[in-house]
Amino acid sequence: MTSLKYELRGFDGIILDEDMWMVLESQYISRIRLTNDFKILEIILKENILYRNNQEPIEKAVTEIFVNILLKIKGHFQCPELVLTDIMGEDNGRSENRIFIANPPSPARLMLKTRDVYKNIVEDNFTKNAEVEWQIIYAMLHNENKVVSFMSLYDYLMEMLWQIHHPSDERAKQYHVISYLEEHKEQYGDDLIFFKVNKNNKEKTVDILTYRRNEIGHARMKNDLEEYRNLGKRIDDGIIRLTLQVINNVLMEQKKL
Repeated sequence: MTSLKYELRGFDGIILDEDMWMVLESQYISRIRLTNDFKILEIILKENILYRNNQEPIEKAVTEIFVNILLKIKGHFQCPELVLTDIMGEDNGRSENRIFIANPPSPARLMLKTRDVYKNIVEDNFTKNAEVEWQIIYAMLHNENKVVSFMSLYDYLMEMLWQIHHPSDERAKQYHVISYLEEHKEQYGDDLIFFKVNKNNKEKTVDILTYRRNEIGHARMKNDLEEYRNLGKRIDDGIIRLTLQVINNVLMEQKKL
């Protein structure tokens, strides 16, 4: 049987508590394994399935796993990268197929339960037939400056919500994001919080994504470099992951329309 070896880069500091394989209910993939150091993803294809004859659907299935890692695994990541380095059991031999850009290591360590990780990464919560959209999103994640990545992702989300839910408006607006998150806040639990802010002597409720976006925008308008840097420290993996989760959910809703 054909086996594939992918290198996971950009997820430094994650450790799994067990070394085990997981069997998948998939047309092409028999089972998968993540190494304890979260650096290698091994995939065994089903009998008589060759990678060279089924590359597109296999890569789509691998992409689903990778997206679920981004959405569900609570660990450090920056400029996430997935690299196919070996094809074993076929004439192709070794391959080097870069998909994303790597990042420098992080000293932080996070122990995760392997069984929980496997359960999360094979959940069917990935937006089908949205590969182009995810390539755009990946490009935004490739910037090592998390502030730039976050601002790009927020604007992308705002544009999507405008086009899907408020097409009669002249342009994308922040209230499209605020109203959507207020309506769907139960989906995100404690990760999604709201702030009370005063604007034009009126109190308004603003979600954390919009709140952080406005803080950064105000620092840019004031040309306050120190404030900008301090605010940048608040744009952590959790904020990026929450933004990705909202984008994924909006894409899923769009595909159902």
